Amino acid sequence: MKALLFALLVILIVSAWFIVSTKCDKIKVEKFSSEPDNGPVLLVVGSVHGNEPAGSVAATDVANLFRNGEINLKRGTIILVTEGNPCGLKMKVRGVPHRAILPTYDINRNFRQSNNIGYPGGGRCPISQQISQLADQSDVILDLHEAWGWVKENNGSMGSGIYYRYPGSEPIALAIQSAINAGIQDEDKKFIATENWSQINTALEAAPAVEGKPYILIETSGQNDIQPLEVRLQQMKKAIFATLQKMGMI
Repeated sequence: MKALLFALLVILIVSAWFIVSTKCDKIKVEKFSSEPDNGPVLLVVGSVHGNEPAGSVAATDVANLFRNGEINLKRGTIILVTEGNPCGLKMKVRGVPHRAILPTYDINRNFRQSNNIGYPGGGRCPISQQISQLADQSDVILDLHEAWGWVKENNGSMGSGIYYRYPGSEPIALAIQSAINAGIQDEDKKFIATENWSQINTALEAAPAVEGKPYILIETSGQNDIQPLEVRLQQMKKAIFATLQKMGMI
């Protein structure tokens, strides 16, 4: 009897896990194209870390502007990942909640296996695989994150930084820096832009589908709400619009 009850409990747990996986492992994506559909493809990835919400809010706001016809593309396509970690965002945790004890918990550490072997569809995490597939369709990748401090003030923090990699990324990064810094008075809070930063070889910038394409990582100063969400939201939106403008898409 005990064995039967234990077996039923295991079945219930596994079933519940798969039900949660169906919901939590599915990213939300919005796509808008010019007419005719020609030109570059920009991928904007919002909030693969659930405790970094500004990217998701910004991507959603921009999607609404396109959907309502307040903005139109002159050329090309924009793919907006409005929720890169749906359940993590809801629970305000960094990784995918139901994967907390698994290696696939942190999406941004699963775009390559830890032994640096490349996987065409991404690493082991279903969400990293979906984003990798979108990156494979894209020409430029804008990756929206939030850090715990300010890079100019806090040793080890990447906050208020624009980090770019691969040919063609620098002009976009500098345009973003100019757009964001125009609204910041404190010199210590202004964004830096640099290509000299340490790559995390399992993160999105190292994904096989991203390598060689212009990649720009935006890190606001925002974890634990060290700045109001509205401030970080506006900085993220400026980054998206500056990228679109520099690519000649709006």
